[in-house]
Amino acid sequence: MNVDEIIRQIEQLPIKDREIFLQNLQKITFDFKINKSFLNPKYQHPITIKKEVYDFMDIHGVSTTDNATFVFPNGVSTSAYIRSSKAGWGFYYQIKVRGGISGVSNLVIGESVTVAIENNKGRILIQLILKSK
Repeated sequence: MNVDEIIRQIEQLPIKDREIFLQNLQKITFDFKINKSFLNPKYQHPITIKKEVYDFMDIHGVSTTDNATFVFPNGVSTSAYIRSSKAGWGFYYQIKVRGGISGVSNLVIGESVTVAIENNKGRILIQLILKSK
């Protein structure tokens, strides 16, 4: 497939899908709203990865891992992992954060953030980025 054919294929995508595709060429990104379970360390600050980026996880070589680095918006860094499971609605991926109590201290329920996942030579980096207000 040549570049012109790829461009034609991309142009056939609905605008929303085209935006998702272009946003996820360099790294995987999706929006997340801070919720009660994320702020509770008992639940290991879970973030369910949106299904719309699963294909990009394959493209970027991101799957379940016990060894990821998680960076909160305030710069606090801790370890994390990505797990997969199945629930009543089907298969899903979820990020779980180990520790990070001081990382969530400035976040509030309902706040919108962007989750960015990168695979840098086999090292998975997950960043939580505050959205501009």
